[in-house]
Amino acid sequence: MEHSFFQQDHFQVIWKADAKYILCEKLDMIPDLEPELMEGTTVAYRCPASKESALQWIQLYQEAANITLTTNRSTDPCAAYELRVTCNKKPHNHAVDNAAALRHRRVSELTKARLMELFQHHHSPSTALETLKLQLQEEHGSAYPSVAADRAIVPDRMAVYYLYYKHCRERYPASTQEETMDLIRHMKDVRTAVSVEDGETVIAAVTPLMERVHTLPDAGEVVFVDASGGMDRHGQRVFLLMCWSPAGGLPLGVIVSTSETEAVVDKAFRLLVGILPDGAFGGRGRRGPLCFMTDDCQAERNALSAVWPEARLLLCTFHVLQAVWRWLHNGKHGIDKQHRQAIMALAKQLVYANNEAEIATTMELVATEWGERYPLLDQYLQGFAARRQEWALCLRTDVPTRGHNTNNIVESAFRVLKDSVLYRTRAFNLLQLFDSVTVQLSKHYARRACDVTNGRQRAALRRSAAAPAKKRAL
Repeated sequence: MEHSFFQQDHFQVIWKADAKYILCEKLDMIPDLEPELMEGTTVAYRCPASKESALQWIQLYQEAANITLTTNRSTDPCAAYELRVTCNKKPHNHAVDNAAALRHRRVSELTKARLMELFQHHHSPSTALETLKLQLQEEHGSAYPSVAADRAIVPDRMAVYYLYYKHCRERYPASTQEETMDLIRHMKDVRTAVSVEDGETVIAAVTPLMERVHTLPDAGEVVFVDASGGMDRHGQRVFLLMCWSPAGGLPLGVIVSTSETEAVVDKAFRLLVGILPDGAFGGRGRRGPLCFMTDDCQAERNALSAVWPEARLLLCTFHVLQAVWRWLHNGKHGIDKQHRQAIMALAKQLVYANNEAEIATTMELVATEWGERYPLLDQYLQGFAARRQEWALCLRTDVPTRGHNTNNIVESAFRVLKDSVLYRTRAFNLLQLFDSVTVQLSKHYARRACDVTNGRQRAALRRSAAAPAKKRAL
């Protein structure tokens, strides 16, 4: 075996197959290192697969370097090494200021403090690391490439994620379901209702900003409802209720649940009713708004109908046409590829018809041209036409939709939540998710409302076709 490592004055790997190598701390960079480290007497060695092979390597090192070594285990999970080797004040036999050695340094306390401060400002691990690099680039200028090689100053992604979850555990400390529910019930300034039954958890919440939004006349007209997931590590579902306003979409309430079954969603909406302020939905109270706009989720629509029976249920035109398009492309239905676009055009004519007579004419055209060739299509469109009150634009002229016939208001709200609040990072636990969808989301909409009132929001939100004729106080 050739130990070329001991004849060269730089960092080098030996026994490459077992990934064994020597490393050490660059001195005078971390103020609280042990005295022997500051004296240059300690060499840190990343452990191989087994303790036996590590001790074998140390014995070879002692024989080749003619020194006496003592060892002890590191208890720091982020130290980048597990076995510390201390020699009798001999100088290092490799360079300590090159990238190969510096990339194994421990993250300095100053760097940890800077990252924790970024986490407190709701940065995700990835955005915190990028922000730190940007700050260091501004501070060090042309010297940044040398600084970036030092893990003590610019940590790797794994170290940043370790710090992030440590921060989450400190800020959202609930460890049991009972503790979590208790913290949520007593969250300051947020109306909450919690139910834990049959293994299903449901939480409804209304923030002070949401209470103010309920006073707008728009809140009693059309309410947009949708659900989304993938925002935490446990697969919770989040429901948002939104309304249109001169400042764009604004939240009316939020629900977090463990599933989307009809029983769970029904329970969630009833919990929400119990915490709504007096005069909710623009003064309509428990009657709910004039109508709800949803996608074609039957469990959600049945629950809305049961809780607010006076409200009319409308379907999002985008999801309606998307469902038709998917049906046409399903091979089981036998629609030839060259006919799909022509049939889709007829489905659009049904949705955008000017009156019921046009709907009837289009249905006759479908039956004449395609009914005999595709009996399944005729059957499908007959069932489709039976629900015309839900999707036909000509049959909702009595509803003040203000040009909003899709669920874009609430879908864009979910994008805001995932991009601008959660930064595309899954929440650490239910408590952090709840804080994000209530407190942090409300802060985002409060900032946007201020931008609108100060004339700093884009003109699209203030278009006259969508906004009411008279000004309304936010």
